[in-house]
Amino acid sequence: MQPLPAAFFFLKTSMGNTLFIANTEIAALLANGV
Repeated sequence: MQPLPAAFFFLKTSMGNTLFIANTEIAALLANGV
């Protein structure tokens, strides 16, 4: 992989993981009735 596409892929993946974790935490809060 070229350095630039690799960095872009890493950034996109880390952003996706952050959004996924945030959605999971929000769902857990709603399930707990908080």
